[in-house]
Amino acid sequence: MTKPKQLLVGLKSKEHAAEVVELACQLADRGASIYLVHVVELPKEWAPDAPAPDLERAARRVLRAGVAAAARSSRKVITLAPRGRSAGEVLLEELRSRNTELGLFVCGRDPASGEVLSGSTLSHLARHARCRLLFLIPAQIQGPAEPPIPADGTTPE
Repeated sequence: MTKPKQLLVGLKSKEHAAEVVELACQLADRGASIYLVHVVELPKEWAPDAPAPDLERAARRVLRAGVAAAARSSRKVITLAPRGRSAGEVLLEELRSRNTELGLFVCGRDPASGEVLSGSTLSHLARHARCRLLFLIPAQIQGPAEPPIPADGTTPE
């Protein structure tokens, strides 16, 4: 696989932003354009141009986490926070309009079962994207091997 020159990284939350952006920086050609995208997904009952200050503030926080991860890899990135009703449709349009060679996205996990959750957005991208896609499945977080010691210092029997 040749190193891609156009990458798009979909960032839904801060939780795995650093991990997926660091991976994008490793995979990208040195002079590549790396786009970090967080879709401001508007509820269906809202007007398309409705003010959404809380959603836009959350998007800036997520994108800042991605920029910080890229800076640790000495990479510059372009941040985008497009608005729309369907994250899948918005991301697909971003992939197409930027002639993206590789899109990177994070799959979720069910906290109880550890099952991988792809959701409707990633399923839509997998069906319709014309570029290569990489879905990052985060490591499952394991609980503590032993029960925690109570605050009073006693050990459970």
